[in-house]
Formats: sequence, C-alpha cells, structure tokens
Amino acid sequence: MPRVRALLAGTGTVAAVGALLVAGINGGYPASRPQLRSGAAWLASASVGQLTLLDGATAEIAAQVQVASRGDRVDVVQEAATAYAVNRTTGTIRRVDGATFEGVLTAADPKTLTSRGAPVPLATQISGQAAALDDAGRLWVLDTSSGDVVWIDRGQRHSRRGVAAPGAGLLTIADGNPVVVDTNRRTAIVLDPHDGGTRNTVNLDLRSGDRLRLSGSPHSAQIYLVASRGVLAICALTESTCGSAVPLGAAGNGQLGTPVETGGRLFVPDYGSGKVWIVDLKQPRVIAQPKVLDEMTQFQLLSRDGVVFYNDPNSEQAGVIRLDGGFTAVPKYDPKNPDKGLSGHGAAGLPPESAPGTPPDSPSPPAPSGPTPPPPSDPATQPETQPDTQTQPDEPDRVRITVSRSTALAGEDIALKVEATGRRQPTDARWTFGDGQTATGTTTAHRWNAPQTYQISVKATFANGRSATASLPIQITARRPTLTLSVPGTGGTVSGAGITCPPACSTTTAPGQPVTLTAKPANGFSFGGWSGGCSGTGPTCTVVMNADATVMATFPKGGTPPQQLGTPILLSPANGAVMTNFPRNTTLRWAQVTGAAKYLVEVQCDTCGSTPWTPWLTTTVTATSVSFTWVGDNTGRWRVTAIGPDGTKGPASGFRSFSFKTGPAKLPAPVLTSPANGAVFHNFPRTTTLRWQAVSGARSYQVEVQCDVCGPPGTMWVPWITTTVTGTSYTFDWVGAQSGRWRITAISNSGAMGVPSGFRTFRYTV
Repeated sequence: MPRVRALLAGTGTVAAVGALLVAGINGGYPASRPQLRSGAAWLASASVGQLTLLDGATAEIAAQVQVASRGDRVDVVQEAATAYAVNRTTGTIRRVDGATFEGVLTAADPKTLTSRGAPVPLATQISGQAAALDDAGRLWVLDTSSGDVVWIDRGQRHSRRGVAAPGAGLLTIADGNPVVVDTNRRTAIVLDPHDGGTRNTVNLDLRSGDRLRLSGSPHSAQIYLVASRGVLAICALTESTCGSAVPLGAAGNGQLGTPVETGGRLFVPDYGSGKVWIVDLKQPRVIAQPKVLDEMTQFQLLSRDGVVFYNDPNSEQAGVIRLDGGFTAVPKYDPKNPDKGLSGHGAAGLPPESAPGTPPDSPSPPAPSGPTPPPPSDPATQPETQPDTQTQPDEPDRVRITVSRSTALAGEDIALKVEATGRRQPTDARWTFGDGQTATGTTTAHRWNAPQTYQISVKATFANGRSATASLPIQITARRPTLTLSVPGTGGTVSGAGITCPPACSTTTAPGQPVTLTAKPANGFSFGGWSGGCSGTGPTCTVVMNADATVMATFPKGGTPPQQLGTPILLSPANGAVMTNFPRNTTLRWAQVTGAAKYLVEVQCDTCGSTPWTPWLTTTVTATSVSFTWVGDNTGRWRVTAIGPDGTKGPASGFRSFSFKTGPAKLPAPVLTSPANGAVFHNFPRTTTLRWQAVSGARSYQVEVQCDVCGPPGTMWVPWITTTVTGTSYTFDWVGAQSGRWRITAISNSGAMGVPSGFRTFRYTV
C-alpha cells in the first residue's frame, strides 16, 4: 500500500527512525488528518476510551474496542485494518488487530511493538502543520523558530537553512514533494525530496492577519490553503501564482480546519458552524455545505476510498459524508451505556498498561479456529415458544425509518414511523430531527422551519430490553414566497416578476429572488410613490423575496412627475476585457448620472460559488469609480445603479464582463557575480569562468557569450557560445586578444525563459 503522507502535530526534539509512532506507523495515518485507502475507518472516542471501526460502505459499526480508561487523551493511527491507539495521558500505544479486534500494549515497533532503531536528534521546535512524512518514508520537519528545514532519510539527518522566515512557516507534502508556505514572504516553496533544493516558487495572494490551514494533494502537484476569512486558494505548484480562489460564504467565525481531498472534491471542516464545505476541484466552486454537527465542535475529518468520515472525539457523534453532500450520522456508542456492544474482551478485559519500554507479556495461546459447540440441553427444560424465524435470539435487531415524503417544504408536517426489519417490533423510540427538537414513540410527526438537509435519527427499544438505531436524511426546501401588488384606482399599472397589475396582482417567486417593479402612470396621472415592501418616489423599486411581501403604488391625478434618474454609462474596463496584471487590482469607472446622490455597484463571479454569478462585491459609493482586488483567474461581471437623494433607484446598467489571465510570471534576471563588468585579463590560456547567483524556481540557465570582432567586417557582438547549464557557473576558453560580453537567463521548471540579465563585458590582452 502507499506509504504515509501524514501531518504531525505538537512539539518534539527527537524522532525514532523506523518507528515514528505518533506520526504514522509504517504507512499509518493519524486521526487528525489521515489519508486512508480502504473502506473502513477507526475513530477515537476519548471521553470513553474506545476505538470504533466504522464501515464506510454500509455506514454501520463493525467493531467497538476499549483501549484506555475513560477521559484519557486517545488518538488513533491506522494501517490497513489495524489500529494503533496512542494514549497521550499514559504515554503508551495499544495495537488493535483488524481481524480479531484484540489489543496488545507497546511502545514502539508497528508489528512486534518492541523498540526499533536508534533515536536521531532533530534539535528543532515542531509545531502544528510543520512536519510530514513523504511517500518514500522521509520525515520532513520545519523549525518554525528559525525557518530551517530538517529531513531524515534512511536514518541520516539533513538540513537546509532559512527556507522560510522565522515564525512564519507551514509544511505539507503534495504529490510526493515537500512544500513550505512562507506567510511573511507570501510564497510556497516546492522542495526537491532528494536534496532539499528549490524546484519552484509560487506567489500567494495572502492578507495580513490570515490564519491558514494547509494540505497537499496526494495525486497532483497542487496545495490547498484555507484562510480564516473564508477563502480557499487552490495553487498549482508548477505555476508562479495561484490560479483559483473559492469563497466559502459565511464561514463560522473563521473556525476553519485542514481540508481533505477525495474523488475530485475537497472537504473543508467548519468548526464554527458545524458544517463541511464541499468544493468541486474541476470547476472550483462550492457544491454543498452539509451541517453535520452542532456549532463550535472541534471534529475530525478523514477520507477513505471515495468516502469522507467525520468524528467528534469527545462524544458519540460520527458519520459518513458522500461526494454529493449527503451524509449519514452513525453513533459510535450508546452514551447511556458506553460498554454496550464492545468487541473482544471489552472494558473488563483491558490489560493493565505498563510503562513505555516494558516488554509486552507473552502472547496468549491462540483461540480455537471454530465456534465452541453449546452443551446439550434437556428438551423438557426448553420453552414451548419457538424463536422468531426472521430474528434469531442472538441476532441484533435492525430497524428502518419510513416517512410520508422524502422531501418537504419548510413548515410542512411530515409523518414518521420506525419499524423493525424482522417480526419483533419495537415498543418505543426516541427521535432527533437535526434541528434541536426531539420526540418519542414509534410513530410521530415533525415540521422543519428552515430549508436545508436534516438528519433524522431514531433509537428504538424492544420488549427484551434491546435497542437499535437508524438514520435518514431529509431535504427541506423553502416555501415560495408570495408577492402581492396593490394599485388603487385606475391611474396606472405596476409590472414585474412576469405580471402586470392590474389585472394580475399576485405571483410567487423563488426564495431570496430580487424583483424589480416598474410603475407606469396613465394619461392624466402621475406616479405618487411606493409603500409596503418598497419606498420612495422613483419609477422603479426592488424587493427581495425572503418572505411574503405586499407593495402598493399610488397614482394621483395630475401633478408633476418626479425626476427620473438615468441609466449609468459604463466607461471602463470595456465589456469582455481580459486583464493580465498581478496582483489583480481592478478599477471600475462610469459616467455621472444627473440627480444621483450615490451609486450601487454590483460585482459577481461566474465560478466562485455553488451557482453561477455569485455576488462577490456589493457596495454603495458616492464617487464614479470603485477599486477592488479580484479573486483568481476567474470571469466576473459588473453593473451600476444610480440612487437619488431620497433613496429612489434608477434603472440598472447592463452587465459588463471581464476576466483575468495572469499566467505564469517570468523568473527574475539572475544576479551576475564574476567577472566584474569591464574586467581585463592577461592570462594564457584564456580560460574564463562566469558565475552568478541562483534564481529561486529555476531549473537551468541559458549562457550567452558574444564576441565584438569575431564576425564579418562591420558586424558587432557575434554570438560565440549559447548553451544551457544547471549550475551557477560556466567555464570556457576565449578566442584571441579581444573583447567579449556575456549574460544569463533563468529557465523555469516548465521551460519558460525568464528575464535576461544585462550584459557584462570583458577583454583579453594576450
């Protein structure tokens, strides 16, 4: 199986080569940010000291094992089906076999659980998001206090100084390559996994005060940066700038976690809101945002085989999230009786924990391979009733939920029923509906007031004292609000939302839809103004249909019509403009409208949200221009509406579109070091060495040497040498006692030529 690419967390100064117990055991993954490869995941429950194996295919519990005392700080590392419970309270590790669910206590080797390998001193301060293992088993650590990178390869320690600014670095692995993000310099540095050299540098669009979460793609050369202001940056490591940014909407108080990638989707945990933002990586946009837990819950997110698991280590709550945003909640244990359903020895059979370094006890004799036959029984002592032919006495009870409708409108009553799959039916049940409400009974009804996907969960109890659980998602959609127009008398009409009143004065709209109404007075009348859901005396008004709304328009006889605001004339940028500047600073300009006191500016992004043309900037200004920084190489559009002193809006301008295509920036010109410009040499042979400084992100360098008088009469500076080298020096033999000049151009990883240096001249006298 692929080797581990896991993030470490915490502080440390020594790493045990070969074991790396907490970081990842020979291909294991820590629960805080794992990347697993099979269909089931081990989840930790620190409050009860248990590990739970959750089957991703069936969303059912496959095993429940006691590994520690209740309240111990327990993490889990997984290799294939085997779990390693890391007890941070006692400093011990327990291995849980994926086949037998039996535990062995240890302090080191992932197979035998004995010490292995000599410790190698790192002499660094490790913080969260600053250490990782690559696909070849090399441990990479960023010393955040100095900005140095240290790596251990086959037991040997290596280092590179000053990769990042002190106190400003993050580290991850992307497509097998270590990547350091320097938040001070706003760059991502791609390192060569063999020698630690710089392969490429990517400029990042970061802001002062951003709190960042970083992860790397396991299969492609790109990283994902989540900023606390609610923006996800997707950065290709072969380019010079980040190409895509996705706004995450109203992220919960900036409490965003490390993203997880699987199946062409990126899952971003939002601890503040309890949601998970799901982003389509092919056309970067948010496609779903399921609310899986309560607000302000520090939960874990991990991916396996196209399925994402979420886990609250401090409660029984966990579940499975699908690629489309649907999810299934699966309780890990019964909070009233956590020992119920334990596999193996359970809590009573938990072996005592020895200190680290103490050899484990000798293994117990193997259990018989087959089941132990029951003792013979006296037929006369057996009950006359026969066991249920569909539900055997030792078989667990299973239940399912039926609903009167699989989708419903907000405020609509839905009937629910829990029933067993066998003949033995439950006698009672307790329901939760995902909105904080509960109910009891095997049948009930419920209504949800807000549109979203809710998780219905039920715990059914049977006459024999047993219980069973089931969960079911339900999609609640918003009721379409009603717009009612009122036009007293016969002085005019109001049109909008596909109707004209009179005669048609009522319609329904999509929730949140803005509707622009236009008043048109009849001959001999003037428009008096709006009331109800609109105000002002302008001929148009816009009402946002978040709820039912009633708008009245009056048309008095005669009178002076109010001043009509004109439509703003947009000046720049031109419609369809393609801009290449970076940073992507943009200024919109329009002509002044007579009578306008201010202007409403709307800027929308085509691929920044879950739907096309997501609002990106909506602001009101008194000037006739506005500036902002655009997000990524995305297409946008903008329009302007004039607003009068009384708040009356004029007609909106048409939309103009624009786009950015920054492309890869050129590498800078190399700094030439020797020989000095104008140098004169007297040596023979005329062996000459040119030297220059390395350029970050350069793969190689083009060397050009030209001769002043080597060509036909009348020609100057004839090319003498044009070659490509990978180092930062080049040696050659010059031709004759004459003048020459030279320059260097850096070449990027993609083969793009950078900015050439200026020429330096030299001359030989012999």
